[in-house]
Amino acid sequence: MQQTTLTRRGILAGTALAALAGANATATRALAGAVDPDGDAPLLDICRRWREMALVIDGMADEQGGSVTDRLENACDERRRLANAITNHRPQTAAGVLEKLRVLREFDEERFDCDPGSLNWEDRLFLSALADLERLVVGGIA
Repeated sequence: MQQTTLTRRGILAGTALAALAGANATATRALAGAVDPDGDAPLLDICRRWREMALVIDGMADEQGGSVTDRLENACDERRRLANAITNHRPQTAAGVLEKLRVLREFDEERFDCDPGSLNWEDRLFLSALADLERLVVGGIA
């Protein structure tokens, strides 16, 4: 159990650091005019659909019956497929990197939805880096 937690923390910390490095490289390319601003439109659409599937799945949770079980299984499969597409997409903009990190935060919502003081340092680092990237993207710096 502890090894799984440590592995998960390492993955989150690595993801945050890689995303920041990617955002830095993306910002550098953007300054050089080498980034297509619409390059992440497919990613943003996939992320939107991933969020919609969460609502569909939550809505089915209250229903009963055999057909609901099949529909719920299909919806969960679709959400996993979308999650894989998000994971495999290589963002072209800092906004795309930001969207991937937001999905990660939403995916592990229970983990991050608590008092910041009770989070371990890796989780605080991830949330801090995410907030910094949001500030840079919204501010038009990245």
